[in-house]
Amino acid sequence: MKKVCPNNPEHNKFVTTAYEVHDWVVDGNGEFIEDRGCTDISHRPDHDNEWTCAVCGATAIGEKSGTMMQTQSASGASSRFTNGRSGRPTRKQVQQ
Repeated sequence: MKKVCPNNPEHNKFVTTAYEVHDWVVDGNGEFIEDRGCTDISHRPDHDNEWTCAVCGATAIGEKSGTMMQTQSASGASSRFTNGRSGRPTRKQVQQ
């Protein structure tokens, strides 16, 4: 699923979380001395994470086959975005 900026579809850079593995130099107690840098990536960015537009700061939305994955409640007062797999909102979206 592609992420898009809801404010401007030309914004195509986003900030999200990835997890890096770093090798450290430590003392005999395991206390940090030096970071030798990233040696691997344990988790690449996940589409269920929050992605923020790096240009304007808007929360990115998922686009699947050219259709925004947005659903509205019966009243139309609120909307949520689905995770693109089950159609249910992600845990983070429910908490918002």
